[in-house]
Amino acid sequence: MIPVCVPFIGEKELEYVVDCLKTNWISSKGGYAEEFEEKFAEYCGCKYGITTTSGTTTLHLDLASIDVKKKVMK
Repeated sequence: MIPVCVPFIGEKELEYVVDCLKTNWISSKGGYAEEFEEKFAEYCGCKYGITTTSGTTTLHLDLASIDVKKKVMK
């Protein structure tokens, strides 16, 4: 089997996960999510950045933001 992605989990990654668990910030509104949104927006030169729960949610918001409508096939 050829792996699609081989994750690297180092000491810093473990530290962050343990911190999230210890501080009960394992939801979408933790400090890490907010920091990521701010830094990603800055990196992209945007006023705001937003995290989502999944890639599917992201694609849905992308399409909605440009007003793509569902096409009914007959």
